[in-house]
Amino acid sequence: MRERLVSQRTGIINQIRAFMLERGIAVRQGIGFLRTELPPSLRRAPMPLSPRMLRVIEELAGDWRRLDQRIDGLSARSKHWPVKIRHVRA
Repeated sequence: MRERLVSQRTGIINQIRAFMLERGIAVRQGIGFLRTELPPSLRRAPMPLSPRMLRVIEELAGDWRRLDQRIDGLSARSKHWPVKIRHVRA
């Protein structure tokens, strides 16, 4: 399940990056760079983004945040799974 969420997050990040690149905004590869550079990059875009495009990017960024939360939750819970599985088998 975690892999599916990570794949969805990667797709969203690629969409955001593609929308920005189409409008002349290049951001370095890597999730961390996009996370930190997204707001400043949108402010200094070579051509102003339409309100509709800003809304689309904001909605995608919101989806990205929600996926991050779900991935983090699954990662935290999975640390305890081997212990529970051993207990059930005993």
